[in-house]
Amino acid sequence: MVRKTNVTATRTIDGLTPMESFLNEAFPGQDNKPDLSGERICGSQVTIHIPQERRLRSHKFGPRGEAGIYLCMEGSQIYTCWVPSRRKGHQIVRSANVNFYEKVREAELLTETEHDVEPEIRKNGAPISSRPQSVTEQTKTPSPQRSEVNNLQHAEVHNPQHGQTTTSMTSAKLPDLRKEVITEPKTMTEALQGPQREHWLRAIHSELRSLLTKGTWRMLDGNQAHNRPLTVKWVFKVKKNEDGNLDKFKARLVVRGFEQ
Repeated sequence: MVRKTNVTATRTIDGLTPMESFLNEAFPGQDNKPDLSGERICGSQVTIHIPQERRLRSHKFGPRGEAGIYLCMEGSQIYTCWVPSRRKGHQIVRSANVNFYEKVREAELLTETEHDVEPEIRKNGAPISSRPQSVTEQTKTPSPQRSEVNNLQHAEVHNPQHGQTTTSMTSAKLPDLRKEVITEPKTMTEALQGPQREHWLRAIHSELRSLLTKGTWRMLDGNQAHNRPLTVKWVFKVKKNEDGNLDKFKARLVVRGFEQ
């Protein structure tokens, strides 16, 4: 984050970056603009290469990459990523061998809103050679409350007053949902293995991006935390508009009630 600050232009020094301002004084007359060619978009979908020594020999055609979300850079070659499919305490991964899907993600991302709770994320970018283990082709039918979808009319939804992640939709993105019964998943696994996986992913990515941008929290390994970390859970909701039509998918990551 220190590097991000140093290479970000600011009005207090006439639109220069702190690094550029410092170098202009030390080396006047030179082009001291920082090189941003290696910078990546925080929140991008990534595939993290699984080293050969970590793969199961018995699974010749097993996955060679893990789906994750890019968080920040360490040094000049190490990328810090979040892999939600791993067990807690091992979800932060540092690797130099990472494939980014920034353009794909930008095209898919709709509008992010609100900011209270934060959602866990998962990647839907194409894996390296086969799909990651945590993403299965099965369709699970969860049992929470259901909402019927009739006509799909769409408009972008902006509601920055509250802190929840919302993702607006277009009829082009949801060709069949008007006839489906949408089941609200109770867990991240249900959301990512269900028939609306892509729509939950967009809501999750949107919220995560919003929270990271606003600095709501920091990602730390368990042994780096000074206080006992709070446990969280995912909440997924399908919202309807006043006409009873499908309006948006919401994903929120909330602190468990007994710890608030």
